[in-house]
Amino acid sequence: MAETRLRTISIISWLALAIAAVIFTVTGLSQAGIDQGAWISEALLWVTAITLVSLLSVPAPSGSRISLGIGAIVAASILTQEVTAFAAATAAALAIAWVFQRRIDTWSHRTDGDFLSDALAAAVFGATYVYMEELFLGWGLSDDAWTVVGAVAIGGLAWFIVRALVAAFVGVERTDLAGRYLWLLALEDWAVVVSILAAGTLFGLTWPVMNVWAFAVAVLPYAFGHLAFERYHQGHLRTDDSSPRPDPRGRRPRTSRPFDAHG
Repeated sequence: MAETRLRTISIISWLALAIAAVIFTVTGLSQAGIDQGAWISEALLWVTAITLVSLLSVPAPSGSRISLGIGAIVAASILTQEVTAFAAATAAALAIAWVFQRRIDTWSHRTDGDFLSDALAAAVFGATYVYMEELFLGWGLSDDAWTVVGAVAIGGLAWFIVRALVAAFVGVERTDLAGRYLWLLALEDWAVVVSILAAGTLFGLTWPVMNVWAFAVAVLPYAFGHLAFERYHQGHLRTDDSSPRPDPRGRRPRTSRPFDAHG
């Protein structure tokens, strides 16, 4: 029953993303004096980029896998000229990426809980980033780079908290998992989240100056971290296969592989 409810909520969230993409597109194209061709080109570019990057994921200490899509969303929030284009591209990309992940076995490790995390956390990040950027500019901050960094930091913190809350919500929905345990488990993923947010921010800040070299500046340092997370995950699996692991509800030790925190 819990899985059915979670699937229903995921479908509703997917429909909300699709509707939001349409609304933001209509709103953006109906603005007075807007260059519709440039708006569409920018939105399509980021839909493609966010969709492709969202299909990639990195293992986290909690045992789940975090989509790299938030890194592309951060870069888009910095580089897009129109807020409506950013919002429309993000909503459309998340909806499209989830269709791919549900239809192709390669991404079978992604669950309905992961989709809820991505959708809700991305919406909170986007709204927080736009609000904080406008707030900082209203305060008269003249350094654009620090304005962006500050807005991303606060938006990223909001994204991280929402993702952990969704994990706890999954724990409430399932009788075999404790919500508090999953909340604390999701908080352990902070190092992975910081590395993804930093890569997206670095790319967004360096692209206007370095163009294609921004990929080397932002992606290569993250790639080393990604390999480290993968190796840590594989070593953790081998260790946990041979050692007792406490039951999520604290009943008795057990021996198992780390489970998906959003499972």
